[in-house]
Amino acid sequence: MENIQAGDQMIAWYEGYAAAYPAHPHGELVQMIYAQAGKPVVNFAMDYADVIPDVAYADSIRWSSSENPVSGYENGMFGIQDTVTREQLVAILWRYAGTSILADYPDLS
Repeated sequence: MENIQAGDQMIAWYEGYAAAYPAHPHGELVQMIYAQAGKPVVNFAMDYADVIPDVAYADSIRWSSSENPVSGYENGMFGIQDTVTREQLVAILWRYAGTSILADYPDLS
């Protein structure tokens, strides 16, 4: 399965079929990446005004802030409900994978 974002829709490709669904906010994307990483436990102090420390998604945000695929804003907010833009998605996946996705496609600039 491959996922891409087109406008305000995420497109999932699986075995030749495509399905559109609403784009994800930062919080949901972080939870998906955290689950993909195996839900590692980290000891990291986070202080975001819009993240309650004991809610279900807090561990995923703590991990993300520690490992840096997704971090908060300079204003002290994580942006839990902010929709992930196409550019943010590329940057997040780049940081998570540890390499530039575009490096696999030298004809793209």
